[in-house]
Amino acid sequence: MMRPEGVIHKLQEGLRGRMQEEGWPITFSIGAISYANVPESIDEMLKRADSLMYSVKKSSKNTIRHDQVNDSGMEFFHGGLKSPDHSA
Repeated sequence: MMRPEGVIHKLQEGLRGRMQEEGWPITFSIGAISYANVPESIDEMLKRADSLMYSVKKSSKNTIRHDQVNDSGMEFFHGGLKSPDHSA
């Protein structure tokens, strides 16, 4: 089974490859959150995802970040990955 970071990285690489084929100088920073159980509040889930997305965008270009939330709603894993720059 592929880890979430692997799936996100594969998505980012596919998007980047397509942009390079078109000659568009675009990078992709991606933030994703996984929950151990379905959260009680969709609004809270969206708020966390939105906050993560903006923190990734502000940190640097072409970055992946994945957070996981346990049953109590506390973050128990935080992973970040700066993808290699494939621009020529």
